[in-house]
Amino acid sequence: MFAAGVSAPQVAAELEISTKSAYAWRRAWKAGGEQALASRGAPGPDPVLSEVQVQRLI
Repeated sequence: MFAAGVSAPQVAAELEISTKSAYAWRRAWKAGGEQALASRGAPGPDPVLSEVQVQRLI
């Protein structure tokens, strides 16, 4: 959207995020391109249980 010239407030409205987040994303995009916006995964510590243990609980 930024590459197409869409403003940060318009991006915020379209994606239903805060304007502050849209401006932060735009700064990251300008500094590092699309790769800078790629997900880094869920925040927080790594899971304690293994996949086998999770399946056993289920």
